[in-house]
Amino acid sequence: MSVAEYRLHPVLDQVPAGGGGQLTGLLAEPPILFAAGLIGLVGSILLARNSAYGARAPAKAVPKVWLAAAVIQAFASFGHALRGELPPAVVFGVVSPLQLLAISLLWLGAARMAGRSIPHWAALVTPSLWLLACMMPGFTATPTARFAVYLPLGFGLAAWAALDLLGIYRRHGVRAALDMAVLVGIVTLTLASVVVVWILFPPAQHDPLTPFTGLPGFMTALFGTTLPFLMLAVSREWGALEEGASRNALLQKGRSEVERLHAGLPALIFVREIGADGSTRLLYRGGNIEAVTGCPAASLAHLDNLGLLAKDRMPLQQAVLAAQRQGSASVDWPMTHPDGQGVTWLRTSWRLQERRPDGGTTLIGYSINISAEREANARAAAAGRLPGGDGDGAGA
Repeated sequence: MSVAEYRLHPVLDQVPAGGGGQLTGLLAEPPILFAAGLIGLVGSILLARNSAYGARAPAKAVPKVWLAAAVIQAFASFGHALRGELPPAVVFGVVSPLQLLAISLLWLGAARMAGRSIPHWAALVTPSLWLLACMMPGFTATPTARFAVYLPLGFGLAAWAALDLLGIYRRHGVRAALDMAVLVGIVTLTLASVVVVWILFPPAQHDPLTPFTGLPGFMTALFGTTLPFLMLAVSREWGALEEGASRNALLQKGRSEVERLHAGLPALIFVREIGADGSTRLLYRGGNIEAVTGCPAASLAHLDNLGLLAKDRMPLQQAVLAAQRQGSASVDWPMTHPDGQGVTWLRTSWRLQERRPDGGTTLIGYSINISAEREANARAAAAGRLPGGDGDGAGA
């Protein structure tokens, strides 16, 4: 078959002229693939400008691999658009290997992002196998043979990449990876279906499967135009998630250190949010709760407000209102143990930390155990009332 008889067929085949033009319209024409190549190059430039987002990912080379895949896919789109003008040796020896290399790099990037350590040279295996197959006598002249080889090499690898991307979404919550998996999966399934139909029901020389002449071109254009932008979205979202996880880890480490320091203090430190309607919410509480309250920590773990154990809550409520109005307040109060078998005297102090526009406030404060202090004061007072004590002597 001469070069003049070749028409566009982005999958890998050459379709005799005259078939499907009326049914497929512009979808079977080279302009859609030229446009795909140009849009793919623009997307590649954007991906290159933002490739630093992937530097925090487990595999730092992923953005560079995907950048290479996007660029190569753009040039493959140009090659598909020129299939009817290029010699078969260039189509099968250059354009098809470029397409397979782009798919291989896509798979390599997804695999590395999924946590598998795969060397870069693995991306060259698929196009190399294709080139070896092209060297077999009669291979390039037999569409069924070409399709049968391309089916596992190209579409199998693309399906694998889609599964890896789906796994990334499920494990790490990268929503853009799901979008990318859907794109790759739909394009792969559609084109693979075309190939399988072609293998099972090969068309006659002058009776091609006209519904399929434009569909592969459209799907290839969709793949080439959307891929770099989804790569960019995945890289950005992955970087943001990694940055957020790192920031949360640092915050948790700092909080653990603060809690460790507070645990050695003979005091309970707390931050409480009070709404405009009087509702309260404990934001933080740290310190040695057993040393302060004299109760096992487990017995108070369910209680975020020790004031609920006060026999008379009115002094506590008045002190909180005073702190909201004046900026600070303090009160001594008895805390009844959860088992009802004892009482611990606490001194709780509040300081206004924030007054919000909605009328709510945030108070920071601490509670200390003053039971020993009260007992000492009581003994001193009792001693002062004894005959011959300092109190009587002073009053004499």
